[in-house]
Amino acid sequence: MKKKTKKKIVKKSKKPKKKGILEIKIDQILYNTRHVYLTGVIDEKNTKNIIKELRALGEINSKPIIMHINSRGGYAQEGLAIIDTMRTIKAPVITVITGIAASMAGIISITGVERIMTKNAVWMSHNMASCTCDYFEKIKDKVAYLYQLEKQIFKIFRTRTKLTERELTKSRNGELWIFADDAKKKGIADIVI
Repeated sequence: MKKKTKKKIVKKSKKPKKKGILEIKIDQILYNTRHVYLTGVIDEKNTKNIIKELRALGEINSKPIIMHINSRGGYAQEGLAIIDTMRTIKAPVITVITGIAASMAGIISITGVERIMTKNAVWMSHNMASCTCDYFEKIKDKVAYLYQLEKQIFKIFRTRTKLTERELTKSRNGELWIFADDAKKKGIADIVI
């Protein structure tokens, strides 16, 4: 007859493991501290994500949201949707240009309640681009739409910056580049850091 032996039962420690740097959820930390990042092309996908983040943070409370911008721009209507969201949520949105805010990203940047640029950042505005291939009457309708869209955008420039008519004309007919050193004088940024 075999002798029965008792097996020792080893209990695992219930001490929580310390999180290593790789286990930290960076996006969650930034979200909890109310930071949103507008990077890359302003298209339908990027706009949807930015709007969702702004709306969610605006619903949580009315503390300021910091939107970091490093984008060469994108579609005008998508950008205007972001601007309208910034204006309609209960939390104020502070914009911070790090790198570049060009085209539609530049327009978004000037609509923040406080506008900040880093020392090496650059802001750019240019005329709208559009491409269409359709019946002539539809093309005329599209051109009329683009004129109205341009008026809306230039109204934002006139109310949110100190750009001169000469600079606005340069923006309409070419590219207007403004570096951080001049941004405060021209009303594009309130603070340069």
